[in-house]
Amino acid sequence: MHGGPPSGDSACPLRTIKRVQFGILSPDEMKRMSVTEGGIKYPETTEGGRPKLGGLMDPRQGVIEKTGRCQTCAGNMTECPGHFGHIELAKPVFHVGFLGKTMKVLRCVCFFCSKLLVDSNNPKIKDILGKSKGQPKKRLTHVYDLCKGKNICEGGEEMDNKFGVEQADGDEDLTKEKAMQKSGRPLKSLKQRLKGKEGRVRGNLMGKRVDFSARTVITPDPNLSIDQVGVPRSIAANMTFAEIVTPFNIDRLQELVRRGNSQYPGAKYIIRDNGDRIDLRFHPKPSDLHLQIGYKVERHMCDGDIVIFNRQPTLHKMSMMGHRVRILPWSTFRLNLSVTTPYNADFDGDEMNLHLPQSLETRAEIQELAMVPRMIVTPQSNRPVMGIVQDTLTAVRKFTKRDVFLERGEVMNLLMFLSTWDGKVPQPAILKPRPLWTGKQIFSLIIPGHINCIRTHSTHPDDEDSGPYKHISPGDTKVIVENGELIMGILCKKSLGTSAGSLVHISYLEMGHDTTRLFYSNIQTVINNWLLIEGHTIGIGDSIADAKTYQDIQNTIKKAKQDVIEVIEKAHNNELEPTPGNTLRQTFENQVNRILNDARDKTGSSAQKSLSEYNNFKSMVVSGAKGSKINISQVIAVVGQQNVEGKRIPFGFKHRTLPHFIKDDYGPESRGFVENSYLAGLTPTEFFFHAMGGREGLIDTAVKTAETGYIQRRLIKSMESVMVKYDATVRNSINQVVQLRYGEDGLAGESELPEEMPGALELRPRGRSLARNLLLRTIKVRDTWEASGQFGIGKSWI
Repeated sequence: MHGGPPSGDSACPLRTIKRVQFGILSPDEMKRMSVTEGGIKYPETTEGGRPKLGGLMDPRQGVIEKTGRCQTCAGNMTECPGHFGHIELAKPVFHVGFLGKTMKVLRCVCFFCSKLLVDSNNPKIKDILGKSKGQPKKRLTHVYDLCKGKNICEGGEEMDNKFGVEQADGDEDLTKEKAMQKSGRPLKSLKQRLKGKEGRVRGNLMGKRVDFSARTVITPDPNLSIDQVGVPRSIAANMTFAEIVTPFNIDRLQELVRRGNSQYPGAKYIIRDNGDRIDLRFHPKPSDLHLQIGYKVERHMCDGDIVIFNRQPTLHKMSMMGHRVRILPWSTFRLNLSVTTPYNADFDGDEMNLHLPQSLETRAEIQELAMVPRMIVTPQSNRPVMGIVQDTLTAVRKFTKRDVFLERGEVMNLLMFLSTWDGKVPQPAILKPRPLWTGKQIFSLIIPGHINCIRTHSTHPDDEDSGPYKHISPGDTKVIVENGELIMGILCKKSLGTSAGSLVHISYLEMGHDTTRLFYSNIQTVINNWLLIEGHTIGIGDSIADAKTYQDIQNTIKKAKQDVIEVIEKAHNNELEPTPGNTLRQTFENQVNRILNDARDKTGSSAQKSLSEYNNFKSMVVSGAKGSKINISQVIAVVGQQNVEGKRIPFGFKHRTLPHFIKDDYGPESRGFVENSYLAGLTPTEFFFHAMGGREGLIDTAVKTAETGYIQRRLIKSMESVMVKYDATVRNSINQVVQLRYGEDGLAGESELPEEMPGALELRPRGRSLARNLLLRTIKVRDTWEASGQFGIGKSWI
C-alpha cells in the first residue's frame, strides 16, 4: 500500500505495512485493557434476572439485550463491539497454547549443560541454517527432528566411561518387571512350563484335550432308564462313529450316506478301504456314492450308541460311567435322577462331559465293565451308590401305606407303565362293594423275582423288635418282603435307598444288574404316574402348628431365658463352681449352651408331634426324600443358637456383639440365640447373627473343598500303582507286597451281602441242614473249622 494524503473519513496519514509481529499480552497489558476493575469474581451470571456486576456476564463487557446500553461505551447491541474482561488467577498457570512448542524447544536442549543436543559443528546443522534462512519455523522443525530420540548431549564435553557394579545387595530383583512378549503376556520360565496343573507334564502329557466329546448343562428326566442319557439333536448331528460296512448294515448305512450331513440322522464321511476320505459336507450329490463291504461310514450319533458320561471332579470310578444314548430335542443332557448320587450332580447349572468311543473294542469294554447297572454297588463300602430319590421316594412312602386303595381303572393305567408285567392282575384286596387293590399289591408286581428282605421304616420304634409279638407291627413300620411279595411295612429311604441290605442291594446280588436296572425304571415310571394323580404339594398350612403347640413353644423359650439369667447371676455372685477340667468361663458357656439347645430340641419335638400324619412337610422328611427333623423345628418352632467357630457369637465391638446391646451382656439374645422361627421371621439382630453363622459355613465349604481335593490327589498318586496280581497278592509298581490277599479274604466287596449268623443255641433245635445252609450262604466264613470255633458248631454237624 502506497502512502498518500489521508482520506476524507480520517485525518490519519496512510503508511505502507512492512511487517506484522504476533505476540501475547502481558498481565499488565491485560489489566490495562480490561473494563472489569478487580476482575471477574463470581461464577454466577445473573442476579435478580439481570446480568451480575463482577460475574461472567458483567454488563461492562457489552450488551446482550436489544433495549439495553453498554455501561462502558453506552452503545446499543449493534454499536457496541464488546470489551475485554479478565480473571485474577489464584496461582500462575502455564499457557496451554504454548505447552507443545515449549516442550519441543526444551527437548532440543541438554538437561544438564543447557547446550543443544546436536553438535553445532555437525554439517547437517550448517545445511539447515543455509536452507531455512528467513524461515525460523522451518528451521526449528528441522533442528527438532535432528535432536529427537537423542539421550546423550553431543555438544558437551568428552564422556567418561561408566563402570557397572558387579554385585549389588539391593532389592532390585524383586521390583524388576517380567519379560513380556509382543502381545504383553509375560514370558514363562522353563520351570513354570513344566510344573503344576497347567504345566507340560500334567497339562499336556498326562491329560489332553480330546475329540469326539461334548459338554453342556444337565437336566433331570425320570422317564429315562438309569443307563440312558438324553443327548440334544444338535450334539448328535455333530458327533460321529466310524461304522464298518458289512452285508448286515449296508442298506442302513447307504441310506445315511444318501441323506448326507445336512439331515439327521445322516453321515459326515466315507472312508474307502484304501484310506481315501470323502467329505459328504462338500459332495454335490451324496446319493450317487455307492458303498462297498469294508468301507467305513462316519455316521451321526444315534439312539443306542454307547457313550461315557463324566462329571468333574472325577473322584471315584463311578464318576465315569457308560450310558446308552437317547436323542431328544432341546439343548441339555438329560439323565435319570437316581444316577445323580454317584456323579454328585444336581440341576442348579451343573455341566457334564460326554465321550463317544471310536472303536468296537472300546464299546464292548464299556458295556461289560462300566455301564451304570454294573456300577450300582460300590466295593468301597459294599452297598449301592444309587437309590430312589426325591419325589419318587416321597410317593413310594405314600403308595405303600395301609390306607391307599386303587380302583380297577387306576390299576390298569399303572400296569401299562410296568415293563415287566406278565399280564396277570392280582386278586383285589377288597371285593365288595367294588373291587379295590392296595398300593402294596401293585408294588409287589414291581419287585423282581422271588427275593426276600426284612427292613424297618425310619419311624420304627425299637421296643417292637423283641418280645412275643416282634413279627407284628401296629404302625406298619416293619418291612417284610417274602418271595417277591410286600407282606407288610411302609417303604422309605432305608428300604429303597443306598443302605446295605436294602431291596435294591438284594435285587442286585440275587437277580443281577439288568433286573435291578428294570427295578429302578419300573419304580419311577409307575410311582411317578400315580403321584401325578395323587398329587404332592407344600403350602403355608403345612408349616403352621396349632395354638397349644405355639403356647408350649413360648413357655419353653421363656423358661430357658430365665434359666440363663439365673446362671449369669450365679456367675456374677461367684456362686458358679467350675466343672472338672474347665475354667469358670468354659463352665458358664457350657451350661448356657446346654439350656438353649435343650430348649431348641424340646420346642422342635413339640412342633413335630403337632403335625398330622398327612402333613406333606413331614411326609418328605419321614420318607427320607428331603429335609430333616431339625428343618421342621426351625420352620415352625425356633431357629436356635447361632455359632461361630463352635461357640456363641463373640464380642466384636468393645464388650458387646452389636451396638444395639448394652456392654457386657451375656444373655441369649445378644450372643446369637434366635428365638423366632423362619415362619414368624427374624428380627434385624437375629438376621445379622444368622448371616454370621451362614458366612462361616460358606468359607468352610470353600476351604475344605481345596484341602480335601489336594489330600485326595496325594492319596491317589501314592496308591495308583497298587493292584491285584495273578498270584492273588496285592503289590505296587516296585513289586512290594501290600497284602497277601485283597481285603485279607480275597473277596470282591460288591458281591458280599451282610448276614447275621445265629448262635449255637439258636441253631441246635433246627437241625444239621439249616446250619449247613447258613454256613454256605455266609460268604465271609470260608472254613468249617473257623465256623466251629466262632459259633460253637461241632464238626460232626456239618
